[in-house]
Amino acid sequence: MRVDTGGERSLSTKPTGAQGYWLTLKRRGVDACLIYYPHACHSGGWNDSYKADYMQRLVAWFGHSLMGDPLHIGSTTGGRA
Repeated sequence: MRVDTGGERSLSTKPTGAQGYWLTLKRRGVDACLIYYPHACHSGGWNDSYKADYMQRLVAWFGHSLMGDPLHIGSTTGGRA
């Protein structure tokens, strides 16, 4: 399971939205990864590095989910895992 979030909230504050969803999945034993892009949100802040990282992760996730390819979770070019 992938959960993506932007920088509209700090990871150090009370978990809400994507962070809360991710924590709930983890507590229930679901293999989940939270990707955090600092200063990015729904209304902007997505630099070219974030966009490239997001697309690489998305393609990898579909390859894993549909084709059984190995999924390597971790930082690639932009987001923090």
